[in-house]
Amino acid sequence: ANRYFPIIEPILKANGIPDDFKYLAVIESSLNHRASSSAGAVGLWQFMSGTGKRFGLKQDYWYDGRRDVLASTQAALDYLQILHDTFDGSWPNAIAAYNAGEGRIQRAVEQSKRRGGSGEFWTLDLPRQTTEYVPRLLALADIIKNADKYGVKLPAHPNKPHLQQIDAGGQVDLAVVADLGGISLGE
Repeated sequence: ANRYFPIIEPILKANGIPDDFKYLAVIESSLNHRASSSAGAVGLWQFMSGTGKRFGLKQDYWYDGRRDVLASTQAALDYLQILHDTFDGSWPNAIAAYNAGEGRIQRAVEQSKRRGGSGEFWTLDLPRQTTEYVPRLLALADIIKNADKYGVKLPAHPNKPHLQQIDAGGQVDLAVVADLGGISLGE
C-alpha cells in the first residue's frame, strides 16, 4: 500500500472512480506487480494478454505493460469505466464483469431479468468466485476504513509517492539506472 496507493489514488480521482477501487488491486494481486495467475493474468490488476492489448498495454520481449503500475492502473480504470457504462451505471455489475468477463455478466443480467429480477449483481446466478468478488471488495474497504471498530491494527502508510516515472529516451541498462539513482542494483 505504501508503494502503490499514492500512485493509484490520484489516477482514480482524475478518472472520477471511487477511491475504494484501489482495493481491487489488493484482491487481484495482493499489490504484487509481478503476480501471475495460472490462467495467464499478470500484474497488479491481473490483465490477460488480450484484454491488456485491448486497453493499450504493450507486450513484447522487453516490456509488459500489464506489469507497469502506471500504465496498467490507467488501463484497469478505463476498463472499469467502460464496464460501468455497459452495465447502466452499476458498479457491482462492473466489478463482477472485471472478474468474470462482460459476456458472462451480461448473460446473467438477462437471465435475472427473464426470471423477474432486477439484473443487479445481488440477483445474478454466478460462479462462486464471482459471487464472492464484490463482497470481498466491499468488506476489505469497510475493514480498512473502520479498522479500529474491528480491532485491526494497520501499519501507517504515508501518502507520498515512492516511484517517479522518467523518459530515458530508450533502453537503459539497469546498472546505469541504479548508479544514477544512488541505489543498489538489487533495490
